[in-house]
Amino acid sequence: MPASGLKEDEPSPGYTAGRACRRFAYGAAREALIPLLLLSSLVISGCASMLPHPPQPTVTPAPPQPTVTLTTTRATTYYSVHGTTTSKIFEDIKAHGLNEQDGKHAEGLTSAKSEMALKALETSALHTSEGALCTPESVTITLDLLVTLPRHERPNDLSNDLRERWQQFVEGVAVHKQHHVDIAVNGANVLKTGIETVLKNRASCAELETILRRLWKSQQVEIDKAHGEFDAADRARVDKGRKPLQAEIDTMKTRLTGVTVDVRQLDATLDDLSRRAGAVRENINAVTARIAKANGTCSRPTDRIQALCRQYNALVDNHNALAAEYSSRVERRNRLASERTGLVETMNELIETLNWVR
Repeated sequence: MPASGLKEDEPSPGYTAGRACRRFAYGAAREALIPLLLLSSLVISGCASMLPHPPQPTVTPAPPQPTVTLTTTRATTYYSVHGTTTSKIFEDIKAHGLNEQDGKHAEGLTSAKSEMALKALETSALHTSEGALCTPESVTITLDLLVTLPRHERPNDLSNDLRERWQQFVEGVAVHKQHHVDIAVNGANVLKTGIETVLKNRASCAELETILRRLWKSQQVEIDKAHGEFDAADRARVDKGRKPLQAEIDTMKTRLTGVTVDVRQLDATLDDLSRRAGAVRENINAVTARIAKANGTCSRPTDRIQALCRQYNALVDNHNALAAEYSSRVERRNRLASERTGLVETMNELIETLNWVR
């Protein structure tokens, strides 16, 4: 991810100060703040004697080998999470306020503050034939790393499945953060090696400061590039893991929509069949009442009630047909309802899994 612009203060005579600060979010952009070189130089100027001396040849002693030291510190801090469901857990994480450089929330952060200091002696041209040379004594690189991770305050209140998901999640965040730490440390070591090479060459302190500043800036660019490439690769890995899950969820959503439409149509059909069967039952009751009023029975129909009996039998056949159709539609509806329940349960499981792929 691109780092913000680097800005450098104007050096004061003989001493400049500053530091670089970077924050690397989990799967996130980083913030870069003003990298400066701490340079401290001491100018030694000799004074000529009042008594005449014969001219002496000038001998430039070999400079002592300067030391380049890298000091790295690391600390880990945590923010609290209390939710006992997936949605509540990520609401807690979002509410905590960890943010990427682009403003998006992050589950974890790595902050890196770096500083470089040069201690050197500059010899006046009066005492050397090679000009005002800089004799570096030491260069100190300090890298302070702070990792911020989530920590659940109520792990025993989580279900076994959710506790396992949480553990895998925080381990993933920690691994991601450690990779950013490794990038920062590796970059600092590369910088240290580059400085050791630079210090083997003679130069004035002003020239050396310029070279070290240029080396510092170029290495920060490389470090930012490495962080960005890692984040991009990690996002691609996450997207690759989410893609098949999302595709399966989308397929199930399509099927669920079709099943839901079929169930609603069947419900409307069942309502209509029930209404029609009710009307037939009313007609059967009316015909039955007329047969009884005539003191007849369809088991031994008389000429007087034969027509009523035929009407009665037709109504019963009609009612039985409606009842059979109703029963068939109910059976189909129950199968679809069962399928819909299974789809919803499977989709919820897939969505739960998808929510934890980060």
